[in-house]
Order: sequence, then structure tokens, then C-alpha cells
Amino acid sequence: MKNILTVQEAFELSQKDNVIILDASQDGSKVGMTAQHPDLMIEGARLFDIKDVFSDTTSPLPNMFPSEEHFNKNAQDLGINNKDHILIYDNLGIFTSPRAWWMFNVMSHDQVSVINGGLDAWISAGYPTEARLQHTFEKGDFKGKKKDKNIVDADFIREDIHTFSHQIIDARGKGRFDGSIEEPRVGMRSGHIPGAKNIPFKNLLIDGQYKSKEERKEVFDSLQLDKNKPIVFSCGSGITACVDLLGASDIIENELKIYDGSWTEWGASDWPIE
Repeated sequence: MKNILTVQEAFELSQKDNVIILDASQDGSKVGMTAQHPDLMIEGARLFDIKDVFSDTTSPLPNMFPSEEHFNKNAQDLGINNKDHILIYDNLGIFTSPRAWWMFNVMSHDQVSVINGGLDAWISAGYPTEARLQHTFEKGDFKGKKKDKNIVDADFIREDIHTFSHQIIDARGKGRFDGSIEEPRVGMRSGHIPGAKNIPFKNLLIDGQYKSKEERKEVFDSLQLDKNKPIVFSCGSGITACVDLLGASDIIENELKIYDGSWTEWGASDWPIE
């Protein structure tokens, strides 16, 4: 099954048994984007709350991956079963849905896809929606196994900037990456992790949808990446790094990982920057 589906492919799949649709939207305006339909969701969708439910809320950092037990419990509360194929979207086209997709992959659940263009594309195609409300569900049997190797922490990055065992790609905008504009978080340093390369996540998108595989491949090829070294994606708080990772997942064969603390952690420290 493809990682990225057109709305037509997603709608056809949604008519089959054992398919669950998750709305991974976040409230409010994000990185200069505002939802056109904040009060609607795809008919029958279930709300997947990355910020307040599917994250480690005990961490001082936002959106950190929760424990295996925490993820499994909340997935079961959404009525998700191990046999289900999961379709994920958000209401900003492509923004938070790749994070949810990546989380299920980390939890060893491979039957998961993102709806390209999200809610807006679904509405444009004339498919049914309903009011965006939380519902309760019969408890599912989802029980994933967390693949910790797909997530790296600051200690890993601090070592890697000297060993160069991995390649780091930062998904923030060019101005934030090169330090020419201030970070949106007060008191945060500007710049990037030493040795990192930059693919602003919006460079992989057009009109709220992923570009074609050929166009995305051109973007990644421009960095002249080493095909034999894993890639670690970073961003501001672990969300748009997943946009880059999903955008790479079907065009390059490198092992792909996320630095979960991202610039919120690194930029607030006294560790090296460029």
C-alpha cells in the first residue's frame, strides 16, 4: 500500500472493511497557514490529538513521542485494531498528518497512509464531511511495538556532529535555518545544527499537496546525499520534520529517522550551532 494516497484512492479504500480515518489536525494557525474548514472533518473520522494525547505531556518539550504503553492505550480508546488500515489527514493540506503517519510506523503498524491534500482536497472532490467532534468508540485491540531506533535524541546528535554517521536535514524555512530571521519562540537561538542541510517542508508541496515523486526526487537529489548513510530529519518541534520524512519515504532508500526534540531543544541549549 502506498504511503501517500490521492483523495480518490482514499475514498475508495474508506468504503472497505477494517479502514479507519484519523483527523490529525491541530487547532489554530500554524506556520502562516490557516484552516479553511476548522469545524469540519471527513465523515466518520476520529480525532487524533498529537499535542495533548499522543505525546509525552510530562516532557518540557512539545510533541515528544510517548511511551509504547501510552500510545497503545490511546489508540485502543480510538477503537483502532491491529488489522485496520489507517487513513490520516489534516485540515491544512499536508502538515500534521505525516507526524501521525510516522508515529504508527514507529509503532510497527505498516497499514497506514496519508490523504494527499487533506480535508480541502476531500471537500473539493465532493466527498462527505460532518461536524468536527470527538466521539467515543468500542475499545480496539491495537498493540504496536515501538521501534526506538527510528527516534534519536540530543545525545545522539551531539555525537553525530563529530562522527558524521548520519545526514541531518532540517525542514524549517530557509530564513530560520540560516539564522537570517528570529525564531518564533522567545529566547531561542537562530541557526542550525552543524552539518545539517535544509529542505524547507513547503518545497515538497504545491497547493497543500505533495509534489509528484519526480519533483520531490529533484529536491532531494539537489542535496547530493550519501545513499549509504541514514538520514535524521529535524524541524522546530518534530512536526514538519515528518513532512520531509514522508516526502522522502517513497523516493529514497536511506534509513529515515526523526530528532524528536528538534530545534526547540537544540536551539535552547548551549550546544554548537551554525
